[in-house]
Amino acid sequence: MKNNTAILLIIILILSFILGCEKDPAKFETITISQPGFFELEVCEERGLNDKVIMIGSKYCGHCVETKPIFIEASEEKGIESIILDLAEEEHRNQLKTYGIEVQFTPTFIYGCEYYVGAYTKEQYLNFSEIFSEQ
Repeated sequence: MKNNTAILLIIILILSFILGCEKDPAKFETITISQPGFFELEVCEERGLNDKVIMIGSKYCGHCVETKPIFIEASEEKGIESIILDLAEEEHRNQLKTYGIEVQFTPTFIYGCEYYVGAYTKEQYLNFSEIFSEQ
């Protein structure tokens, strides 16, 4: 009986290890964005960010509310389909977690492998879009 229990325990441990090794986006080490910067290409691609333009904000953030239409206008002008994540919404927070990202300040903008913190002008969003398109 003891042998069967030991064998069963070993099988459970092996299966746990094998299943735990699968790539699951929710299992990425979380990256906290607190200032402008960039993701290393491998990290960016692994998280599926290289082809995304994302605004992370909140409906309770004055700067976010003010800059959101400017950001959307600039994205549309460049023909970029952007994603807006409102941290006040649980579904949006969960989506951000799938990328393994959290932000310290809002608004934060991700243009592929580069990210920017704070509100910007339309011209700056257009410039970020140009850089993104060249990646």
